[in-house]
Order: sequence, then structure tokens, then C-alpha cells
Amino acid sequence: MKTLPSLHSFLFLLSAVLLMPAARVSALTSIWDTTFNAPGADSFVYTMAETAADIYYGGSFRTAGDVRAANVVRFQKSDSTWHTLAEGTNGAVYKILAVGTDIYVSGNFTTARPR
Repeated sequence: MKTLPSLHSFLFLLSAVLLMPAARVSALTSIWDTTFNAPGADSFVYTMAETAADIYYGGSFRTAGDVRAANVVRFQKSDSTWHTLAEGTNGAVYKILAVGTDIYVSGNFTTARPR
């Protein structure tokens, strides 16, 4: 049976986050890390899933790198390029799951537009 963490554990975790050096805290913000020279999304990224060849990103954005992407996009690791996933969704993507060669997305949308 799982139990809830104690208040002491929660306060320890909270203090650890608050006492992080500034460089580490920036990892917790919504600023895109350009360390790998890959320009990011033009708005919020909420989720990602990685496969052997790609990283899939979901959120509420219209572009990623140099491609138009409606809230979901694929980043190809081998050549650091962005690719659209069909025509995207008409609302935010909050969760992506990669199972084998299948990609599942969920979020606040009513249409996922395949090509």
C-alpha cells in the first residue's frame, strides 16, 4: 500500500528546490535550453517522449525550430531537425506516450488532423 509522503519529506524537498543555485533553478523555468544548438518551440512545451531515433514534444505552440507545428512535433536526433506530425491538433497536448513505433497524444483538443 502506498502512503503519502510526510510533511517533513515535503518540506525537505521544497527547501532543496528553493536552495538550488541559480543555474540549476533555470532548468525549472520555461526557457528553452539552446545548449544543443536546436531552436525550440515558440510557446509552452508540456510533455515529451523519447524513442531510439526521435524526441516528441507536445504543448501549446505553433512553431518549433523552423517548422510550423500545431501543438505537437518530432525532433529527429540523428540530424537535429524538426518535423511536423501530420497537421497537429487544434488544442494543447499535455501527454505523449511512445509505445514501440506508435505515438499516443492526449490533451485539450477535439481534432488530431492526420494527413
